[in-house]
This record gives sequence, structure tokens and C-alpha cells, in this order.
Amino acid sequence: MKAASSLVRLAPLLLAILFAGCGAGGGGGGGNALPPPSGTPPPPPTTFPSPPPISVTFLQQVHPVVLPPASPPAALSPAILGFLESLQTMMARRGSTVGANDKEIVGTFISGGGPYIGITNIASAYSAATLALPLPGAAGTNQLFAPFIMPPDHGCLVTASYYYNDGSGPKSAFVVSDLCSITVFGPITALFTPMDANFLASYVRNDANGVPSYESVSFTPQSPSDASTWYVVLYNFATGQWDLATSAGGNRPRTEGGSYFASAFLPGACPALPVLSSHNVALATSTGGYELVTPTTTATSSRILGTTGFADVVDSCFLADQTGPPSYNFNVITPNSAWTVTPH
Repeated sequence: MKAASSLVRLAPLLLAILFAGCGAGGGGGGGNALPPPSGTPPPPPTTFPSPPPISVTFLQQVHPVVLPPASPPAALSPAILGFLESLQTMMARRGSTVGANDKEIVGTFISGGGPYIGITNIASAYSAATLALPLPGAAGTNQLFAPFIMPPDHGCLVTASYYYNDGSGPKSAFVVSDLCSITVFGPITALFTPMDANFLASYVRNDANGVPSYESVSFTPQSPSDASTWYVVLYNFATGQWDLATSAGGNRPRTEGGSYFASAFLPGACPALPVLSSHNVALATSTGGYELVTPTTTATSSRILGTTGFADVVDSCFLADQTGPPSYNFNVITPNSAWTVTPH
């Protein structure tokens, strides 16, 4: 098993959201067949609904819910800040220099621009019993955001399937962070709820590839502005309706967005992971429809951030070295709306 180095050093300012979009990304491996998660045979796949047309009428129809809150670890917001700063570095320049810290970042970068008011995605989700991050050292927090979904065009609310171990055992949570409310320690956590049995029963079903997943939309019903309110909804399979998970107001300065695998692993062996995926990534338009993310859409573009070609980004768990073969494979299933990370 390969080893991962330490996490990003944290910068105290708001550079997290000021990344430049001038770089070019590396590609990922191909392949259309996805291995199922390990363990017991999965139940039959479920048909996921089409994402809802965004409108004021839709907002009147969603069901407000109070998801059980939990206390996020202190390392959560700094890790997101570090990830965004790393993304800034990746998009700003390329090179062969390896930085002092290992940063595992792959996925789809969306440039933004155009009549887009949100993003939808079908994201893998596991309980902590299935994806149990170890704690390789006596101190620190082992963390993984996979997938991490950021709406382009000034979107405030990013969503993530979040897995961590801060010394009290492995845990998993559905997280919404507010990039329009940034402190020197990172973004404010708008929602942090465990992906426990109740969450899985309501929001998670196996997709066509046998990967347990939820469907979410992060959006605003009007053209983004300082007066915008952003919402996150989840599809509830138990009730057959969309649940309003949280909301926040504001307007992020930048337009970039995307769908990412981002780890903040502590030094040690790369942890064993099941299949992680993000697919059906689409942008909500101001006319009520959606555009599937492709290399070139009507009003923006996207690119793959693969495992090579970036200064200060090592991605060692995806690469072979003297410790052994890669631990994970990054696979682009449908450019650029679907990717998986699979065990090697």
C-alpha cells in the first residue's frame, strides 16, 4: 500500500476563493465498467429522478426538513480552505516541482460564466462502517471529501460527502459549506449531518452501477447577485419529494465551480476506499432547464484535473512509486460529467 504525505499548510486569508482559471488539466483513465463496492451484494439499482426545474414555484413545493445536526471537527473548515487554495495553485500554473505536502485532488473543473444558477449531481455516499478512515498517527484528523461539488457562477453553497477520523473513530457526514461566509479559518459550515442509517434510508439508493448515492441540487432561483439566496435540496426516496436541507444568502466573487475528489490524508498508507463517484453533473439554467457538463457547453467550458501536470500537487495515492503500485485509479466515465475513483 502506498503512503500519503501530510496535508496542506493553511493560509489565513481569503485566497481560497480567488483561484485563477488559466491552467490546463491532466486527463484521467478511461473505462465504462465500474466495480461494485466490496462487502455484501448490493440491492437492485434505483432509478434516480430528473433534476427539478428551478423556479419560485419549485421552492414553494419543496419540503423543509431539519436534518439531525452534529458537531463538525475543528479541522473541517481549514481543510476546505486548504483544498481551495490548492485548487488555486493548480489552475494558476503547471510544472514538475513537487511541493512539501501531498494533495490528492482530481475531478472536473468548470470555468463558469453564462446563464447558470446552480449545479446538480448524483454523489456516492457511505456510512462510516463501510468507508472507515483509519487514524495513522496519534494526532490530527484524517479527512476525505468525495465528491465535493461547487456550483459555478457565484454559488455560495458547496456540498460534500465527508469522511473523517479525528481520534474518536471513523465517521461520515453530508456537509454543506457556505463560501459566501468566509473567516480566516475557512468557510462557515451551513449544515453538518451524519450519514447514518436514517440519512441512508431517506436519501441514498444504489445507482445503476451499484454505488450507493444521493441526488442533490445547489441553486438560486434568480440570476446571482448580492441579494441572492442559495438553497440545497436532496431527493427523498422514502417520500418521493425534494427536501430543503439548508439555505444561505450572498454572492461568491468567483465564477469557477466543479466536482472533485479531495483528500486531506495524514502521513501513512493510503486508506482502502470503495468506489467513489460523481455523475450526471449538470448546470441549472435561468430558463429552468439543465445542461450536462461537457468540455464545451453553451456558455462555459470544463476540463479534467487528472493526476499529473500540476505544481505542488502530488496525488501520490494515484501514482506508482518506490512503495508500490497506485492505490486508486481516477476514471473519466463521461467527459466531463461523470468520474469515479476506484481501488487499483
